[in-house]
Amino acid sequence: MLAVQWLSTFAGLWDGRGLGGPNTLGWQTYLVVLQAACAIVLGPSLGIALWLALTLGASAAGCIAMLAAFGVRTWPARLSASVLYAFGPVAFTREAAGHLAYLAGYAMLPVIIALGQRVVTRRGAMRCILLGLAVGIAASQVQFYAIGWLAVGAVIPFVDRARGWAVRLAIAIGLSIVVQLQSLLPLVVSAVPSVYLGQRALLSWELNNSSPVGDAGVMLGYFTRYYESHALPGAEIVLYALLAAGLFGAIVAANRTGVYPLVLCVLGFAFTAGLYGPLAGVLAAAFERSAAFTAFRDLHYFAALTAAGMALAVGLSVELRPSWWGVPALAAAAWIAAPLVAGQALQQIVVPRPFVADALGDLRVATAHGPGRVLLLPAEEPLGLRSAANQGRDFSTYGPRDNPVISDDYQNPELAYALAAWRSGHSDWTALARMDVRYVVFRSYLRADRRQNFGTGFPMAFAGASDAQLGASLARDPHLQRLAQTPLSTVYAVRKPAAPEYLARVRPGAMRFSELVPGEVGVSAFGQQPLDVSPSPLTADPRGNWVGGTLGWRYLAWMPDSMYPFVWTLGNQRLPFGVPAGTRCAMAAATAGGALAPGGVAIEGSWKRYAVVPGNHTIVPSPGGVAALSVTSCDAQPQLRGTSVLAVASGYDAGWRVIDGGRLIAPSLADGWMMAWPSAEAGRARLYLPGLAQAAGLFAAAIIFGWAFARARRADSALGDDLRVW
Repeated sequence: MLAVQWLSTFAGLWDGRGLGGPNTLGWQTYLVVLQAACAIVLGPSLGIALWLALTLGASAAGCIAMLAAFGVRTWPARLSASVLYAFGPVAFTREAAGHLAYLAGYAMLPVIIALGQRVVTRRGAMRCILLGLAVGIAASQVQFYAIGWLAVGAVIPFVDRARGWAVRLAIAIGLSIVVQLQSLLPLVVSAVPSVYLGQRALLSWELNNSSPVGDAGVMLGYFTRYYESHALPGAEIVLYALLAAGLFGAIVAANRTGVYPLVLCVLGFAFTAGLYGPLAGVLAAAFERSAAFTAFRDLHYFAALTAAGMALAVGLSVELRPSWWGVPALAAAAWIAAPLVAGQALQQIVVPRPFVADALGDLRVATAHGPGRVLLLPAEEPLGLRSAANQGRDFSTYGPRDNPVISDDYQNPELAYALAAWRSGHSDWTALARMDVRYVVFRSYLRADRRQNFGTGFPMAFAGASDAQLGASLARDPHLQRLAQTPLSTVYAVRKPAAPEYLARVRPGAMRFSELVPGEVGVSAFGQQPLDVSPSPLTADPRGNWVGGTLGWRYLAWMPDSMYPFVWTLGNQRLPFGVPAGTRCAMAAATAGGALAPGGVAIEGSWKRYAVVPGNHTIVPSPGGVAALSVTSCDAQPQLRGTSVLAVASGYDAGWRVIDGGRLIAPSLADGWMMAWPSAEAGRARLYLPGLAQAAGLFAAAIIFGWAFARARRADSALGDDLRVW
């Protein structure tokens, strides 16, 4: 069932994990369909093993096809190059990191190069169609849109160009976009752009995913250093020696064509070195000025260009002197490939069966006790098994439909705040209730590496309670009722607080949670507000584009150690349900009854109180099956007391609509982050527009490619061309 939940996130584009919201990885839908099919038919372990075997095997086969396109015929040359490409540092790193979509794109890259070379040098039309299809499928890992077309564009100066080559490439580029219409069209009607916009922060992510100059030339330097920690002694020296010998031999062997592998390696180096390399200024400016570039912020992904260039160079050089260079080249490739061939990458990511069984048992306990989100602790990523050296994502990121697992704390600032408050010894149960957390599970076999912020490499600014201390505090907490316990985990139900309240005092100038004592708010006092709050052009959610002034947008994303809970209630957004013009419902340091807490300072009005929707005293189904909260209203305005709205405990997504008498009603913003409709409308049928757009994209792509294949077949028959030789 979890595999089905995983699939439904992509085939539908609503991500039910965490606080819900648009799926930002819709590009991967095609591959996830295949991966989920493998997991459903064969089970998750065997299914993923089969996927890894297929992608690595396809990498080797694709490399041989690329070599054939450049005239490499001898098997010593093909074997040396394909072993290096399919089992080298790039493949090892991505397998250890669990980047399954990347491995598929990586397997497609040499095929893209081979097809690109043939499209430029020959007049056939079918190769043009296949090239567009190949790049579009490889772009399931979206960076391969750039990687693939960089590789194809670089080959143009080094081959003889047949008449009409530019037109054929333009058609292929257009078709590669058509393949991904299923992910591009939904962007027009959902909040995905605002998610990318919200990630425009902190060049630390780009720095941490850039390789040091000394490592970038040979595909090393990924921030986790997966390959380096398992490589045989001297592997980096062997890599550099093989690269130098291969490039020299390729240039000697193939003259003009032999320079092409060098160009690929230079491109791979420049992008992989990223903010440490020669393109640092250009890349930094792009990331800072355009949210679109955040899709390509994982700069180490461009190491695939170096891998392809190095493999092609080795193949061409061995083809020149197979008698004396073939054996040393194969031995060097084997030395480099040894860690992956020995299965050391799999040891990084395989979760022992007892832990998987225990996690599934915890979810069954929650399901048996009713709907509601499940919070798995520890939750701060990167997470790792206590017995393992590596850390990464939580393996339990999906849950049953009525009990989604809340996760991705570094992308869910509301959750990040709640976790930080918990670690500080000042649990905010109101925040958990607002997120509809009904169950808490503590797992003793996991540890949170809270020394760093996931992916940025920056130390977190607070330590707080350890994992063991956190687990012990749960057993004593009166808000929790123990439901089940095993030697590995404990499942609790959350008792909703009778009088939810925020007790907050203002400390001017505080920028991080660690700078506050329990209960303080990190904003300036009334009249000295340093935040520039402005609506986003993409979404009603002010988190999309609002922070400026003293704090600056660089401090917004990727910070679990943040002051975000009080930022998301601070703004000039208002609920449009009977609120008089000019009313500002923002934040206050007040109890649920409206009185100021001791030492509190009211900011722009009063806190909002919860009221139950009349006739809806139980959980109300919401988009994606996520349980909904009670309604919210402005406590400072008596005329609102009779007005009720349904506020869905999920991040704002402009793609949702309520169908009312033929009208499609978009959600309004509630409490700065939730979706809301008037309660009279909320019970009606709901529609997710990105899902319709995805279906339309798939339908359009099928029609366009069907027509293109038919036309290409007739055109190639007239030319006398076929695909027997690429």
